[in-house]
Amino acid sequence: MLPVLNLPASLSCLLGELRPCFTAPGFATFCGLVAGLAGQVRRRTVVGMLLGAALQHAWPHDRAHYFFARARWELDQLGLAVAQLAVMLVAEPGDGLRVAVDDSVFRRAGRKVHGVGWQHDGSSPGMNKLSYGNCFVTAAILVRLPFCSREVGLPVLARLHLPGKDAGPSKVETAAALVRLLALAFPGRMVHAVADAACHGPALRTLPGNVTWTCRIPRNAVLYDLAPPRTGRRGRPRTRGRPARHSR
Repeated sequence: MLPVLNLPASLSCLLGELRPCFTAPGFATFCGLVAGLAGQVRRRTVVGMLLGAALQHAWPHDRAHYFFARARWELDQLGLAVAQLAVMLVAEPGDGLRVAVDDSVFRRAGRKVHGVGWQHDGSSPGMNKLSYGNCFVTAAILVRLPFCSREVGLPVLARLHLPGKDAGPSKVETAAALVRLLALAFPGRMVHAVADAACHGPALRTLPGNVTWTCRIPRNAVLYDLAPPRTGRRGRPRTRGRPARHSR
């Protein structure tokens, strides 16, 4: 029989809020891996989490790998539960949520690693800013903690971006989907998303009404008014209004 985890009461109470996201065996594994992640300062890997929790001799290694490969839990559900918990603990009632959206490349190598490829990496030391690895699009809620002098980004949602034109949604479409999930989870709050200059495109047109999106637009961009209402006449309706410089 596997040993029972002995977690601090504060951590056990906090993780208990996420219990509905897992089955009973999955939740026990999740708690052990979270404790190992908190206690591990070097190897942030699956085996490293077992070492951080001192479970490498108590649990078989495949139990941790099975949790990420085939266990019954859903990443978006867990992320939204973490977001609800963070907002409940540190946000004022009715305040808007500020969400930072960005993509990051984790350098990986190997022919059997899923989703790897040459991708743009702003943190790459090379001049061409390319790295070979996995790219994840992440949405983080900006929270203010009493022991920090500035806001902290708490990642709550993330999705793997597959390189290639025909591989799947673009980075902008993925980022918009993550912000849309947060907006639907908090219908009574405004969600103010902030992204870099690459996060703009048609995918932002279908965001919910309680979302604002701030990013730097290209220097040659032309701003237009919103599309006018349909007139009922024959022909294709207008998809945009007049240029903004003529709207004064």
